[in-house]
Amino acid sequence: VRNRNRNCKRRGFFWNGKEWSVSLYHAPHRKYLNLSAIAEKYGGGGHKNAAGFKLKSNQKITWKTLD
Repeated sequence: VRNRNRNCKRRGFFWNGKEWSVSLYHAPHRKYLNLSAIAEKYGGGGHKNAAGFKLKSNQKITWKTLD
């Protein structure tokens, strides 16, 4: 998912007024996660190491923190 605001640095979340763009990138110690599988669950896609999806303002999502 690309950030459409050229003045912003690449971020994990971006609100365009209607929906959220969510970008997933690996931390160096989390290479075992398949980020494309997570993004596909929410209608997005990408690669194992970087992926993204969009969320409507009223769409619910369950977040899980990894230690």
